[in-house]
Amino acid sequence: MNEILMFPEYAKARLSQIRIHDLRHTYATFLLSKGINVKVISERLGHESIQVTLDLYSHVLESMQDEAVEKIDVVLAATKVPPIELQNPYGQHPLKERSAESSNS
Repeated sequence: MNEILMFPEYAKARLSQIRIHDLRHTYATFLLSKGINVKVISERLGHESIQVTLDLYSHVLESMQDEAVEKIDVVLAATKVPPIELQNPYGQHPLKERSAESSNS
């Protein structure tokens, strides 16, 4: 699997040689970064289980956490849910009572 590919374009662009393994790793990393399901990637790579894929490419998944948080923030910000006024079974909200007392003094 250490076979090296050399294309004329690489020489023109002054790029180094590339191994088949490097292409495979790049392919898997690219698919993960595009949000392709890990099960699908695992099958395409011929891994015995998705655990093998997760073990090999967990570093990519870690970097995707920030992106996931940003997407969740966008979804939550776009959701226009009215605030819920919770009823206190013991009377007025304690903070509102304090602010009313302080404004009366």
